[in-house]
Amino acid sequence: MAVLVSIDNGGTLTDACVTGVSMHALAAMQLCGEASGIQVRNPEVAMVFNMGGSAVANYASILERAA
Repeated sequence: MAVLVSIDNGGTLTDACVTGVSMHALAAMQLCGEASGIQVRNPEVAMVFNMGGSAVANYASILERAA
């Protein structure tokens, strides 16, 4: 089983909520097999972790590929 873990800061976007959205979008693209050029082979689960503010708002999400 391949597990995708995002430790990226969300790319070049600087708004905290936007980085979290971009990280979720990338994880979803990976799970759907649509992340050309950076595609992980056969991912089944993705985890996204995002810290906001002064590290006071921390969020973790687990995404799973649909059957």
